Amino acid sequence: DSLPPLLTHHLLVFTVPPNTVQLSWIVQAFRGDLQTTSLTFGNMITCAQSLQSEYAEEKYETQVGKLKEEVAWMFVEAVDQLAKLELIDNIQKLGLANLFEEQIKESLDTIVSTKNKKPSIEDEDLYATALRLRLLRQHGYGVSQDMFRGFMDIAMEKPHMEYTHLNVKAMLELFEASHLALEGEKMLDDAKVFFAGILKNIISSNSNDKLAKQLAHAMELPLHWRVQWYEVRQHILAHEQEDKPNSILLELAKINFNMVQATHQKDLMGIAR
Repeated sequence: DSLPPLLTHHLLVFTVPPNTVQLSWIVQAFRGDLQTTSLTFGNMITCAQSLQSEYAEEKYETQVGKLKEEVAWMFVEAVDQLAKLELIDNIQKLGLANLFEEQIKESLDTIVSTKNKKPSIEDEDLYATALRLRLLRQHGYGVSQDMFRGFMDIAMEKPHMEYTHLNVKAMLELFEASHLALEGEKMLDDAKVFFAGILKNIISSNSNDKLAKQLAHAMELPLHWRVQWYEVRQHILAHEQEDKPNSILLELAKINFNMVQATHQKDLMGIAR
């Protein structure tokens, strides 16, 4: 199933009634036409009233309910800590976190109570630990940067060591986690600078490579600074291209995305009346 056009400006909030240009832009954003043209106010009302989506129908609520049950069972099946972290991460990136707040909190409560060893130089340890810190801090848990001390001590002692043997995913995850550093957390600040240099070298040496393009996009802004629903659409499209996509999560993410857009279309019709 193809995704509908992205609602780029669904988060716009006006403190005063929108003018002709603003409404024109929003209507076109809903329709996927981002070439802004001049519309009269009367034409804009007609356009807004014509915006209808089948995803406002009750049958999709029922379908979402069934898929939610299947995803909730995934939390039970994900016994391994890394599997749970990756499940939570995927759910967040696909715009589904609000549907599983209880399961996410319960999982993170369990994870934060489990003492982890400090990561070694091995990429799997680094990736899992960086993902753990990022998710826990995003959800307000107090976790120490010291979990990276062993790795960063080696990195700072041997700054010219070849680190490209590390999994790129692990380095990118630590780079993302470093943006959640608190004031005075020099270790995470150093990690940000250190891995930014390595990742930039990978990008420059593989400028036309798919991986390089993904890295360049990821390094523009950290995940938690991005506009949520724009990124959700990108993650849905990326998940479709994976070798073994989670079909249940993907189906739920698509329906949820379309239902959110349908809600905003309904709101827009109210504004345009």
